[in-house]
Amino acid sequence: TDGSDVIMQLLERALASSNVTATLKAPTSARKLLWGDRASFDGIGTCDVVLGADVVCWPRLVEPLLQTVRALLRGSDDGVFYCGFVSRSQLTERLFFEKSERFGFVIREHTLESFLPDPVPEAC
Repeated sequence: TDGSDVIMQLLERALASSNVTATLKAPTSARKLLWGDRASFDGIGTCDVVLGADVVCWPRLVEPLLQTVRALLRGSDDGVFYCGFVSRSQLTERLFFEKSERFGFVIREHTLESFLPDPVPEAC
């Protein structure tokens, strides 16, 4: 997360109440990661999947975010970073995609329709 204790509590509660670990048949965890701060992610080891939601907000945080993700995926044969975000700034969005490619990430954009049911439930 971005370091918010409140978000961490909510994330831990959501993870504990879900069956994602059983569904994936793999260990799952939620960790507070301060992007670009190696001390906050040293000792985690290699991740196969890094999931980020609404993490691309400020231009100055794009590079530290990508450095952190790359460090977490290093050593994984087929590691993947799923990143969902709402574009609030074309500048930040463009910077994210440009820097992602420079960091060696392969970008695949998906529309909402590609992974949401049709019709979308009213609760969404």
